[in-house]
Amino acid sequence: MLRSCKFIVVAAAFFAFTASAAQAETIKFIGEGPASVVTVGGTNSANYHGGAWAGELNWEWVGGTPAGFATSFYSYCVDLANFVQPQQTTTRISSEGFTNGVANGGAKAAWLFTEYAAGIHALGNTATAAVNAAALQVAIWEAMYDTTADLTGGGFTATASNGAINTQANIYLSSLYGSQPWTAVATILSTNGGQDQIVAQVSEPSTLLLMGLAFFGVAGLARRPARQ
Repeated sequence: MLRSCKFIVVAAAFFAFTASAAQAETIKFIGEGPASVVTVGGTNSANYHGGAWAGELNWEWVGGTPAGFATSFYSYCVDLANFVQPQQTTTRISSEGFTNGVANGGAKAAWLFTEYAAGIHALGNTATAAVNAAALQVAIWEAMYDTTADLTGGGFTATASNGAINTQANIYLSSLYGSQPWTAVATILSTNGGQDQIVAQVSEPSTLLLMGLAFFGVAGLARRPARQ
C-alpha cells in the first residue's frame, strides 16, 4: 500500500501542475511576418470575402512571459471563423484532440507546423519566405477544414489564381497525407475573443522536473524488495 501511495503523490503533483498551466494569458498582435494575400473560398472562409492574409503572425506576451517562451513569438492561424484582434486573451492547450473543423484537424496542423514553420521563419522576410509561409497557412487551413488534400472543393478552397502558393501548399499537403499517423504535438493559443493560433510546443522546466521525479519514484519502488 505504501508503495502505491508514493507514486500517486508524485503523479498528483504532475497533473496538478499541468492543470495550472491552463490559465488565461494575454497576447498582443505586433504585425505580419512573411505572408501573402491569397484568394480563398469554401463554407469556412465566407468571412474573408475572397481574400485573406496568409502566413506568419507575430505576437508578444502582455503582463509577463510564460516559462519557456520568448517575449515575442510567431504563429499560424487555425481558426477561419474569427479575425485577429489587437489583443487576445488566450489559454494554452494541446493540439491533441483539438479541431475547429474536422477530426484530426489539430494533429494535422501540428504536423505541418512542426515540419515546416521553423525553416520558413529562418528564411526571413523575403519573397521566397512569403510564398512558403502563405503556402503553409493554406495547407494548415485545408488540413483543419477538409479530410483530403483538395484545394478545389470542400470546407476550404484556395483558387488557382494563387499560383506558386497553391503549388507549394500542395507539396506540403502531399507530405502530410503521406506521413500518417500524425504524432506531432504543438501548442494552441485558444481564445473566445479573437483567432486561435498554433505555436511551437515548449517543454517547461517544472514539467520536466515533475516527470523526472515520477520516473525516479517508480524506479525506486521497482528496486525495493517486497516485505516479508
